[in-house]
Amino acid sequence: MPLLAFALSMRGQHGTFYVPLHIFGNRNGCTGNATAPLINAGNAGDREILVGGLIPNASFARAGNFVQFSSHDKVYMLVADVVPNAGGIASLMVEPALSFPVQLGGMAKFDAISARVRYATDDHVMDMQPGEFVTYSAEFVEAL
Repeated sequence: MPLLAFALSMRGQHGTFYVPLHIFGNRNGCTGNATAPLINAGNAGDREILVGGLIPNASFARAGNFVQFSSHDKVYMLVADVVPNAGGIASLMVEPALSFPVQLGGMAKFDAISARVRYATDDHVMDMQPGEFVTYSAEFVEAL
């Protein structure tokens, strides 16, 4: 019952914790490092951020991949493929729009993404089957 004990320790919707998105959070079929330096600052509300230092003209990340910035925990999704130009510079088109500013020299991270979440409701469904098979269901929302 460690899972149930953990759920109860979150005090319903008040506690926050991190959920790794490794099933969705890693780039598939892309080249180069899993991080990229920001070459411009971005303001809350921006949907395009420039990164550099990438392998020129090689697919770096794909639409549907997640990205996080070093300045905050919010998780964003790329809505367009990231293919650097001949100088190794590319635009990251993200949704939703930036919730917080990002700084020049910060980093964009594309692998091993974890979302900071809390329970969306106090309803948890746990089903135990013979042989100690357990299913657990709960709803989460991202916590900013």
